[in-house]
Amino acid sequence: MKGVTGEMTIFRGETACFTAFVTWGTSAVAYASTVVPQAVMKPSPFWSMEPNITFGQPHSRESAQSLSCLEKMPPIPFDLPTAMKKIILTLVLSIGFPALAAKPHAVFVVGTTHYNPGATMPALARDLRGFGFKTTVIKTDYNPEKNPKGLPRLEALATADVAVFYMRFLTLPEGQMKLIEDYLKSGKPVVGFRTSTHAFAYPKNHPLAKWNDGFGKDALGSKYFTHSKGSTQIKLAEGAAGHEILKGVNLAKPLTTPGTLYLASPSIDAKVLLLGTGNFPKAGKVTNQFGTHDLKKTMTDEVAWTWKNQWGGRVFTTTLGHPGSFADENFMRLYVNGIHWAAGLPVPAATKKVETVVAGMTGRAKRQNANRASNAKGKKPRGNSNDGRN
Repeated sequence: MKGVTGEMTIFRGETACFTAFVTWGTSAVAYASTVVPQAVMKPSPFWSMEPNITFGQPHSRESAQSLSCLEKMPPIPFDLPTAMKKIILTLVLSIGFPALAAKPHAVFVVGTTHYNPGATMPALARDLRGFGFKTTVIKTDYNPEKNPKGLPRLEALATADVAVFYMRFLTLPEGQMKLIEDYLKSGKPVVGFRTSTHAFAYPKNHPLAKWNDGFGKDALGSKYFTHSKGSTQIKLAEGAAGHEILKGVNLAKPLTTPGTLYLASPSIDAKVLLLGTGNFPKAGKVTNQFGTHDLKKTMTDEVAWTWKNQWGGRVFTTTLGHPGSFADENFMRLYVNGIHWAAGLPVPAATKKVETVVAGMTGRAKRQNANRASNAKGKKPRGNSNDGRN
């Protein structure tokens, strides 16, 4: 069977097809497709294609023409001994296929009890699983801000395709902090919620004190400054219309979130998506542990943006994240879309359902379908929506 060409589609779904043509020498052992160097691969979508595998016989012209991702691709000869062909085939099957079949892995790091992410992050993770993600939620049954044990299981970050952080004022042991540093420096995607702009609070002379402002500034795009009182009005930022993260988010009129407005200062090369407007109890210069701030009674600032951090990681950051926002389909869709975008995946279609969650500032969460009447206006989560702590 000299000169036989084998063809194989890798998988189906909303991804790209990479097909390699391999012509075996005197004995066609088999063939396989995988991600190969650019010179021998050609991406082509095939959303409705069934897997088509042929061993030991050529496809007909009609068969090849019926598979769009296989058209017009000439066979690539490999003049290799039979034993070498078998080795290549084994490597392709054992390494390439599991990687292609694996679901994207989102690791949630819940490093505070403030704003109850212990209830809202698992709910968000469940939504992601409905969109094909594998998820790991790292959280504790104690307040990690005050417990020297810090956060267990951060080793999961080593296998993450995207990390989602909701942390506040942590002083993690050095070994745990190194796992987060290693993840950031790998250049993998980062998503940050609300208090993650002030994720760490090491003593001033501690060797890790650089992360007190540095995590917000270097990993997420902005450090923390101060916050308003009361609820925040949300509107579209200039030039952000049509951004894929906003797909399905209804911004025809301003949205309201019960959380306070966090002042931020995203990097100049960040893409700002949403603005928030909030009220401050007094105008003038105000000093706190984060600096001196010149405040006005009413201020508008950035509350959601994308960015690429210094390690090359795609970043989606939002200073939203009050538990009340997770009861609103628009905000939940924003969060789901932002994680998809950061992971380099297409965001879900606007027609795809997301599930909201009703959660208070503390306590358990109750899930509800965003499309049910039970999610009608006026249904408020438990807890103090005007909690003034940062």
